[in-house]
Amino acid sequence: MLKIFLYVLGVIAVFITAALISFNLAGRNAGKYVGEFQPMMSQIEDGRYEGEYSTIISRIGAKISFKIKDGELVNFQFEKLYGTIGYGAPQNIKAGIDQKEDLNFDSISGATVTSNFAKAAIKNALEKGPVN
Repeated sequence: MLKIFLYVLGVIAVFITAALISFNLAGRNAGKYVGEFQPMMSQIEDGRYEGEYSTIISRIGAKISFKIKDGELVNFQFEKLYGTIGYGAPQNIKAGIDQKEDLNFDSISGATVTSNFAKAAIKNALEKGPVN
């Protein structure tokens, strides 16, 4: 019985370790995609934008939307945040964006991966251009 228990415990440990490594790699990939990207609000065309960034067979990522009018951020929303462990991060990221009224925000301490996904989704939205 002890052997079975230890075997199951070992399998669970391997699964958790693999998941954490995958999560960390996904965050690094999002960070590489973002690079030195720093959007200039005054240079963004007016309109509503939607963007998404996901990795690992679309199991980890973020989907956002925002509206720009006269070079100012009117609205920013997390449409979806999935597979990340930054439970409070969306609210903190949104608060930082709303406070600065800018799409440039500092990574949230303890939620760097979630911040990278949000930045990558913003970059994706701007690359695609306004949806209407």
